[in-house]
Amino acid sequence: MKKQLLIIGIIILLVCVGFSGCFEKKTNDGKIDEETIVSQSKEICNESHYKMAFLLIENANNTATQNDIELINLLKTNASERFSWATKNLASLDTKDEVSVMSMEGNPSYQEIANNFYEKHEDTYDFLTIYVTYNDSNNMYHYLVKNQIQGIGLSIFNNSDSYGSKGKLIGINWMKDIDMDVEYYERFNHSIKLGVNAILHETSHQWGAYVDFIDENGQRSNSLRNPYNMAHWDKKLETGYDLLDGYSWRDNGNGTFTAKVTDFMQGYSQLDLYLMGLMSKDEVSPLKLINSTSDTKYMDVGTTISGSIRTISIQQIIDVAGNRTCICI
Repeated sequence: MKKQLLIIGIIILLVCVGFSGCFEKKTNDGKIDEETIVSQSKEICNESHYKMAFLLIENANNTATQNDIELINLLKTNASERFSWATKNLASLDTKDEVSVMSMEGNPSYQEIANNFYEKHEDTYDFLTIYVTYNDSNNMYHYLVKNQIQGIGLSIFNNSDSYGSKGKLIGINWMKDIDMDVEYYERFNHSIKLGVNAILHETSHQWGAYVDFIDENGQRSNSLRNPYNMAHWDKKLETGYDLLDGYSWRDNGNGTFTAKVTDFMQGYSQLDLYLMGLMSKDEVSPLKLINSTSDTKYMDVGTTISGSIRTISIQQIIDVAGNRTCICI
């Protein structure tokens, strides 16, 4: 009997380990180097291959049109391609599944929509991106459903079961009225860039911007983040105009800096790639933040400000947030 119980216990252990992926592979000297941590993090938390579903919610007074569906198809195809480019081909975003058109009356919440979606669809998506056919007064936003990453400025939680998922779903993008994207599309000479930027910008809030750093006086500082919207990088942070904001600056050599012109083709900075688990801390160059009294609120492309360069290391961020680690929940 004891032998049988032992065998059953071993089988249960093997099943748990085999399906969770929650184990550490150490080197011969018993240590885990940075490269191994990044590799395991990608494997355990699926941090290099994501799948996104696109939902279009209609009602009796505002039915979905073929033009709506075709525009979303264009957006999702370009979002997949841009994500690969933005991550330097370190990650992929699968958007191939057909747009799911759902009829729901009233003004359903994203939680109601998600639960309705999973009644008819498999739990295979990391992200849901939702458009509606009717006027919506909400802003675009990203709702964090699950976070199992330590070291990015967020707590650990898993609310996926409240949205009809068994643990796969990590975030939901609310993209508002699809007609708004039609207006942008036509206004900017049929350029799809802004619509794609919006999708990937909201998706990027899964990882940032939430981190602070220890400054030269030993104090915690939130200067990396925009004081008017703390989930975005400050414009005075050199990011190359990435998907979580920040600007790209030209040093004029006289104590002033000018915000460069952008083509709206936004990607990810090294800091973003680190927070996403795609780059090790040793690969992240020191960050450049302009120390200036100029107000971020009034900065735009072409703005010139006075100031000096302040460099911040990834270690100063880790000193606050801790090492970036993926855990099983």
